[in-house]
Amino acid sequence: MPRTKEAPATRAYELPPQFKSFNKQNCALSHGREAKAMLSVTSAGAWRLSKRLAELLRLEDGGGCGVAFHYDGAQEEWYLERDDQNGFTVRIHPNGGFLFGSRALLAEMSRQFKDEQAWGQMLVAEEPVVVANRRLYPVLTASLVQRRRRNKS
Repeated sequence: MPRTKEAPATRAYELPPQFKSFNKQNCALSHGREAKAMLSVTSAGAWRLSKRLAELLRLEDGGGCGVAFHYDGAQEEWYLERDDQNGFTVRIHPNGGFLFGSRALLAEMSRQFKDEQAWGQMLVAEEPVVVANRRLYPVLTASLVQRRRRNKS
């Protein structure tokens, strides 16, 4: 006797009204979050520029690219720009974005913060400001979010 395919089971009972269902019919599926221009730094001074920030600065995979930071003492604000001649030389990160190392920069930036160190993640404005014909991207230090330190054991 040939087997017939059974219809999928239907739900015989409705859920009570205080239940709200979430499924593919009423929730949009998300495949990731929106890319942000972000700067990350570890407590050891390892810096990472997000893929979106690398795009804004027009950093290219191939070496020779650099970034420089500037501090405006009057406004107490930090800025970032691409500077291949005098900037920190960056290298490509396997997951996108770029890396460089500088404990001295971390120490200088940390002096601005009163009760905490400057390690963690900070947003960078996507629109540059022009100062002396240079495109500087403001580092939004107020957006600093510190991550927990990893145990060294």
